[in-house]
Amino acid sequence: GGYGWWEGNYAQAVAVGERFYYSTCDGIYSMTTEGKQRKVYGLSENEQAKGYIYGLSTQDNVIRYWVVTGPDQALDKAYVGSYTVKTVQIPAEIRLDRDEVIFTEAGQSVKLSAVVKDKEGELIDEPELSFSSTNEKVVTVDKDGKLVPVNAGFARVVVSCEDVSAVCRVKVAFSDHAGIVLSAEALQLRSEQPEAQLEGMLIGEDGKEDTSAVLLFVSEDENVATVSAEGLVTAVYDGDTFISVSCDEFMEKCSVNVEFTILSPPTADPLDNTELLYADSIRLSTDKEGAEIRYTTDGSEPTVASDVYGSPIIIGEEDLDKEKVIKAFASASLSILCIFGSRTLLGYIEHTSRNMM
Repeated sequence: GGYGWWEGNYAQAVAVGERFYYSTCDGIYSMTTEGKQRKVYGLSENEQAKGYIYGLSTQDNVIRYWVVTGPDQALDKAYVGSYTVKTVQIPAEIRLDRDEVIFTEAGQSVKLSAVVKDKEGELIDEPELSFSSTNEKVVTVDKDGKLVPVNAGFARVVVSCEDVSAVCRVKVAFSDHAGIVLSAEALQLRSEQPEAQLEGMLIGEDGKEDTSAVLLFVSEDENVATVSAEGLVTAVYDGDTFISVSCDEFMEKCSVNVEFTILSPPTADPLDNTELLYADSIRLSTDKEGAEIRYTTDGSEPTVASDVYGSPIIIGEEDLDKEKVIKAFASASLSILCIFGSRTLLGYIEHTSRNMM
């Protein structure tokens, strides 16, 4: 059926900015000023058998509605129902009963449950939750939050309620085949996300994870990306490479693509044989307004994981008595600046641009 609107002061009496209306064959709805619609009451089967909603009225926070069999039926003979309006609760936080699930055998399943709170920290009764798996080849999840493992691997189960969500990590640690299983086949690293965690496990001949196995992570080109012993992959410069993960005779690879906007190298102020004194400062800049500059002061090569330049570098008293090296880069271009004990900033003693091929 169509929609009937009840006009007047009722919306202000119940919830500021909320207007209530009815669908003749369905129930009562509300619409906030932000345009979000929600169903606040649905007709019962008994009420639907009596007819359809014809009108609304209110007293305090109670909606009264008339159910009639036809438009000509007198309202004083209609069925009258009521619904008490509840305060609108907007989801602000989801808490899961667990943040990690590990399946070790086929046939297992886990029911994931969640509680949702509003911005006041109050529990929301019967929240509408949605569940999804980031990799259904590893684990599936139904509408009620039941997780079922499929094959060895890593995945995330995302639980959402309107605009908020929470994540449960899932590892399926069994397979019909022995070998190394990785959490990703390919990684893309960008300025806004220069690091990624690569996970791995070794499935033994018995079809289960060998928890005693030590995996070796190696980058095939550390000029593009490095990897820690724990599998943390960090971008260095534009390009492509592979991360090899091995244990005994088994090995798997994950491709890595690094892509940044290539900028001109940073410049420093002051430059050219300027005498530097205690508490003087060095300012770094680049030709692109708002570009991010990464730098180090210990002589190590700067990467996208190095400190972000945000304010002038102050010369300490200890810097006047020994060599101090500042290395800075903006994206793929690298410039090296040196300060020596002679208190003189020599400017660029080296200016390199990494090979992008």
